[in-house]
Amino acid sequence: MEESIHSDIKVSVYSIDTDSQPIIDRHPGECELNYIMKGSRQMSLEDTEVSLSTGDLIYIPENMLHGARILDGDNRCAVIHFKGGCIANNQLYSNFFKDKPLIFKLTGELRGRIERLISEMHSENYESCAGCGIVIESELNLILVHLLRHDDMLVTSERYRLLSSSDYLPGVIDYIESHLCEELSVDELCSRFYIHPVTLSRNFKRYTGQSVYKYILSKRIALAKRLLCEYRVSDVYKLCGFNNIANFERIFRNETGYTPYKYKKEFLKDDILL
Repeated sequence: MEESIHSDIKVSVYSIDTDSQPIIDRHPGECELNYIMKGSRQMSLEDTEVSLSTGDLIYIPENMLHGARILDGDNRCAVIHFKGGCIANNQLYSNFFKDKPLIFKLTGELRGRIERLISEMHSENYESCAGCGIVIESELNLILVHLLRHDDMLVTSERYRLLSSSDYLPGVIDYIESHLCEELSVDELCSRFYIHPVTLSRNFKRYTGQSVYKYILSKRIALAKRLLCEYRVSDVYKLCGFNNIANFERIFRNETGYTPYKYKKEFLKDDILL
């Protein structure tokens, strides 16, 4: 990753391996412009998820928790961080670039202009001539003015899919409940549903009242109670997704107050195998 040395405006251009862990950021006092030069990625913005592809530019206000999961191995991104005061103290910008993210789908001549300005900003960081900081700030202002003037390229919720927790959480829960015998984790669920781990963990707890781990555990214990009516303990732990019988016995006792064997004797009246 190449990064700016300018004190107030930082420009980075980089690629990320698809196997990398999702990037999670919050920039106190700094806004961000994130331009997708090549490839696609899933971005989380507080409680929502959005898919971005080549030519998309997103404005992220200061202090907003956000993250990215790379979907395409051949990817490249340009990121500009700048002080929030650049917008807050400018009446022209302040009514447009507020405290919500904005997504632009750049095309045609505007896309070419923005790409040239980003390239020039990046190059200026490595010049030792006088006035580099002034040039970089001027080019940032040009980018912001272009975006303000071309609000027809601003993506609204009607034209672009922003996922709320109510869109994806029922599907996540259905998947968990139908795959309890398999390995389940936050990372595996995020990969399958293209959700950022921070977003999933936070919204899952709001939606269910439990963490992902506790929800999976409670469903596995409930399944184990039912299966104990028909199967041996040595079979039940496998059918409920536990990796070994000792772990199953310990967790079952912690959750119910009984060992699986005692639970069968105390609560199940039929002649069944232990």
